[in-house]
Amino acid sequence: MNKDLLSGIVLICVAAAYYAASRSILVSSLEDDFGPHGLPNILAIALAVAGALLVVRGAWAARKVPLATGGDSGDSYRPVRALGLLAIGFAYVLLVDRLGYVVTIALLVVSVALYEGAQLSWRLAAVAIAGASFLWVLFVWLLDVAQPAGLFF
Repeated sequence: MNKDLLSGIVLICVAAAYYAASRSILVSSLEDDFGPHGLPNILAIALAVAGALLVVRGAWAARKVPLATGGDSGDSYRPVRALGLLAIGFAYVLLVDRLGYVVTIALLVVSVALYEGAQLSWRLAAVAIAGASFLWVLFVWLLDVAQPAGLFF
């Protein structure tokens, strides 16, 4: 069993548990048509679909590729790389109140891309600015979720 197949099964189980937990949300007499279960149900469905896609991908890969024997695939460096990403996330948490959401998200995109081996370029800067702007519009303007203002925004 490969990691995609196993991850997909686990994700489907998490989606089922999330759906079951969301059913315990109390219903109010003031609810709208969407109701208190609407968004949790959509998230549970999205998790289940992502899990199912992983299962299909894992099953397809297991069918196509024979098991590899021996050799170092670089798995010994994964925990160290994960700690690097964790450090970047920690830096984001420390800086978001000081610099603001938009600036910090743009820095987060750039730093993760550089950490994963991307080259610093105008395209990376454009993606970071566009991504940060999109997330700000999504959360602040469309969903009305307040984000840290910080020094700049």
